[in-house]
Amino acid sequence: MYVILGGFFGVILTDIFQTALIAVGAVVLTVMVFRAGTPDAFLAQKDAAWGSLAPTWHLWPSFMQTTAPSYQHFFPFGPILMAGFYWLIFRVLAGPNVWDFQFFLTTRSPRDASLAGGLWTVGYTLRWILGCAFMVLGILYLGAEAGFDAEKIMPLVLKKLPLGMRGLFMAVLLAALMSTISAMINVTSSVVTNDFIKRYVKRPFSQKQLVQLGQLASVVALLIGFVFSLSFTHIVTAWETMVFVWVTVILVPATLRWHYWRFSAKAFVWSMAVSVVLVLSRVIALPHLPAYASLAVDVGLCFGTTLVATALTRPADMEVLVKFYSRVRPWGVWGPVRREAVRRGLVPANDKMPAMDVLNGLLTAIFQFAIALFVFYFFLRRWPSFLTWMALTLGLAVILYFTWYKNLPAKDEV
Repeated sequence: MYVILGGFFGVILTDIFQTALIAVGAVVLTVMVFRAGTPDAFLAQKDAAWGSLAPTWHLWPSFMQTTAPSYQHFFPFGPILMAGFYWLIFRVLAGPNVWDFQFFLTTRSPRDASLAGGLWTVGYTLRWILGCAFMVLGILYLGAEAGFDAEKIMPLVLKKLPLGMRGLFMAVLLAALMSTISAMINVTSSVVTNDFIKRYVKRPFSQKQLVQLGQLASVVALLIGFVFSLSFTHIVTAWETMVFVWVTVILVPATLRWHYWRFSAKAFVWSMAVSVVLVLSRVIALPHLPAYASLAVDVGLCFGTTLVATALTRPADMEVLVKFYSRVRPWGVWGPVRREAVRRGLVPANDKMPAMDVLNGLLTAIFQFAIALFVFYFFLRRWPSFLTWMALTLGLAVILYFTWYKNLPAKDEV
C-alpha cells in the first residue's frame, strides 16, 4: 500500500529504513552465529567436494541422495556453470535495468549515479551476510533435519529462535523482500504512465489523473504477480523462472543498447516482444529440457532475435547518437558515432574512458565475488581462506580507487 500511495519518494524513504533494519539484523545474526558454536563437526561429515571451489562437471556423489528434488538439477554443475556464465556476460554488460534503473536515473549528476552504483555493489553484502548466517545457523541448529532443502532452512531456524528474536528476523527478511518488490512495483507504474500513456495516448491527462493511472498499474501488477505465484510450488522454480526466463528477454537487448550504435528503441521493443514469444514456445515445446540447456537456448534465442531486430530497424538519428556518446562514452561498437564525436571535438581522439570501463567492469566483478567469499569463509571460520579473500578484496578496493573513483565525472558535470 505504501508503494502505491507513496510513489518513488515513499520507496526511497522505506528503503532507507529497511536497509538500516537489515544492517541491524546482519550484526545480530553474526553475533548469534559465533555464540552458537562451530560447524566443524557437521563439515567433517561431508564430502571434500562439499566445500571446494574447484570447477567440477558433476557435484559430489551423495548429492542426489541427500538433496530435495527441486534442487537436483544442479547435479550436472559443469554445464550449469557454463550456461550461467554465458548468461552472466549479458547480465554484467547490460548494467542497471528493469527495477533498479530508476534509482540511477533520479540521481543529481553522472558522478552521483556512479557513486550510487558503487554503494549498491558494497551494500548488497548485507544480504549475503544474512544468507550465510542463516545457512550456518541451520547447520548448527538443525544438522541433517532440513534434509538439505534450502527452502526449509530459514523457517526451521526461525522456529528455533526466541519469540522476540523470531519477530525481529521476520521483519528483517520482509524488509529485504519488500525493498526489491517495492522498486519493481514502482517502476511498473512509471513505465505505464511515462512510456506508454503519455507517449501513445492522445487524450491529455492531468497530473492527478496520471498519478491515479500509475497507482492502478501498480495494483494490476501486484494482482498479476500474486496469481502467477500460485503456479509455483518451490521458491527456486519461481526464482529461476523470473531471472533466467523473464529477465533474459530484457538483458540481451539491454546489453546492445549500451554497446552497439545501430541498436534503436524500435529494435529494443521488437526484440523483447519476439523473444517472449520464442521463449514461451520453447517452454511449451520442450518443457523437460535440462536447466543448463534451457538457459543456453533461451539466451541464444534472445541474442539471435536481437541481432535480427537490429538489422531490420533503422538506427537513431546521428545527432541523438553523438549527444549520447559524448556524455556516456560507452565501450563497444560505436565507430561511426565516435569518429563524428571526435570530429566535432566532443571527445578526445584517444579517449581512454571506454577501455577504463572495461577494466573496471572486470575488476568489479572479481571484487563482488571476493566479498561474497570472504563473508562465506568468515562464517565457516576457515581463517586462511577468509584472510586470502579479504586481502584480495582490499587489494582490489585500492586498485578501483585509482581506476574508478579517481576517474569519476566532475561534481559540476550534468
